[in-house]
Amino acid sequence: MIELWFAYYSAWSGQILLERWAIGLYNILFTGGAPLALGLFDWRCTAIVSYNYPKLYKPSQAAQYFNGKVFCYVILGNIIYTYVVVTVCLKAALETYSWTWFSTLAYGGSVLAWILFLAIYRVAWIAGPANH
Repeated sequence: MIELWFAYYSAWSGQILLERWAIGLYNILFTGGAPLALGLFDWRCTAIVSYNYPKLYKPSQAAQYFNGKVFCYVILGNIIYTYVVVTVCLKAALETYSWTWFSTLAYGGSVLAWILFLAIYRVAWIAGPANH
């Protein structure tokens, strides 16, 4: 939205407000670590507290927080994100004039990295300490 206002301010000249590398690295480098750390390391209680207070598991056993509807949303999110990654890589491939080994590796590797991440995440989630 801010870029739309900037375009109006700059008389639709095509001038960019943010540096392109900053835009490209925003999700990967500058803001990627925080949600990853939150998802992997933020525990509401320790394993000992969970073991000593089994009432903590009642909402989960009653499927209040995770049920079929929530599971379908998670699956839908992964499908949509897969389409986004594939679309971005295909668009970049269509815009490429000179193919190099690095560009080929980057386009295909991005899609493969996402699929590999899903596989590793699934195995890590099943084998994780919270599931034993």
